[in-house]
Amino acid sequence: MASDLPMLTRVVGGAEENWVKSTAGGTGIAVFGALFNRAIDTQHLSSVVQELLDCYSILRVQIVENAKGKTCFQASESCTAFEYVHERPWPSVEGFDHTGVIMFPKDHHDKHGSLALHKLVTEELNVAFVNAEGKPSPPVRVFQVLVYHSHSKHQTVVLLKLHSGALDRRSGHTVVEEFLGKLNLAVEGRLHHSQSAMSNEGLLAPIEDFIPKGKASKGLLQKGVDVVGYAYNSKKYALLPFDANYNGASKTPFESKIVGVNLGKQGTVSFFEACKRENVSWAAALAAALLKTTAALKELKEKKQDEFNMTIVMDCRQYLEPKLPEAALGNYTLGIPGGEKVKEGIEFWDLARQVNSSIEKDLSKSKQFSEMSVLGMLFSQVMKHPNITPKSSLRTALFNLFVDPPMEAQWKGVGELGLVGTIGPFSSMHFVGPCFCVVETLTDGPELLLSLVYPSPVFSQAQILEILQPSINLLLESCGH
Repeated sequence: MASDLPMLTRVVGGAEENWVKSTAGGTGIAVFGALFNRAIDTQHLSSVVQELLDCYSILRVQIVENAKGKTCFQASESCTAFEYVHERPWPSVEGFDHTGVIMFPKDHHDKHGSLALHKLVTEELNVAFVNAEGKPSPPVRVFQVLVYHSHSKHQTVVLLKLHSGALDRRSGHTVVEEFLGKLNLAVEGRLHHSQSAMSNEGLLAPIEDFIPKGKASKGLLQKGVDVVGYAYNSKKYALLPFDANYNGASKTPFESKIVGVNLGKQGTVSFFEACKRENVSWAAALAAALLKTTAALKELKEKKQDEFNMTIVMDCRQYLEPKLPEAALGNYTLGIPGGEKVKEGIEFWDLARQVNSSIEKDLSKSKQFSEMSVLGMLFSQVMKHPNITPKSSLRTALFNLFVDPPMEAQWKGVGELGLVGTIGPFSSMHFVGPCFCVVETLTDGPELLLSLVYPSPVFSQAQILEILQPSINLLLESCGH
């Protein structure tokens, strides 16, 4: 019996434990979606999922509590894809609002598939990982695959869901890349499953075990002082004004929603060329556009608020000791909080250089490590006491933005799949988090897709589009496009 099999188990690290709690609340449900212009056989999907489960112990993990009440990762030495692959009915998109939806040029079915994909991904961002009793408490799995078939349109949507307690954005990309490659082999009849490929190498240690010596050495007293400092300083930072109909966290359940825009091939090329010419990172330029647009909002100008806090987020594998390869699965992502003052009339590239300098300064001081425990403590306190945030909104910053190179979605070796397009991985953020998260994807062309994930009803779609579209317009105008 499965219960008699030896398990691969370890207690979660502090950062992982915070993610486990936040994901149960609604921040960290990661979803990737793919649309195919063909029927994908569920048996092929199951074979591929079995290969992934056999290769990666972390995908077989359940989050459990041990006898001492500690949260643990526990991976079975054996499991079947049947437990992870779920068929669901194709959704109706009649009357679905397509504002802010990325439409794929290859979708030859009146954009039916693009709308269905966006709708399904958004819905699943708001469905928690649950146990056998339907509750978001241990034991819960960290990986799930959902498949939807449109027999009339001859289309298939596949979603991969990942729990951020165990798997970060880089891990999600690695899993997706392997999934699509193996699925192509399965469709071609060239995927040869081998039980000997089963991996029981154990689970990688948490990020705390890889932090370079001396980089995260704050004592408990200093952590407490810094937490109080963060809480006090947060009052001077402006958030995005709340929607007029939002009255507080207790009134309506929060949901994560998505809007996106495509810069197009020429816009993308102009953007990257301008960043290179001005010697600023793409992330600093995008942050400057978002900051300048937000600072121009009428509600904030009337209050003369022009200082904002944002969190830059990064994959830390290359900064660890020893370094971890990009393909190492786990959660090795950290953030650095920072405040930026946006003076009225500041020239766009001057602001971009200001942001770029702030990011470089924080990285040179290894703040992703030194501030980790402080932010973890603050994060934990907000989860316990939402009322310490404005209107119990759970909002802790204006936005989160990755500073790594844009995540590439230029999939190779997928010619037999009829792949129309992919979106994500997106991560839910309607529990503790910023006003919006920035998600970037670089597709073939190259074309840069920029999406904002935001909590509703704290903010409305119209408000977020009022930030996104003018920011992109400012960006492109400043790049000479």
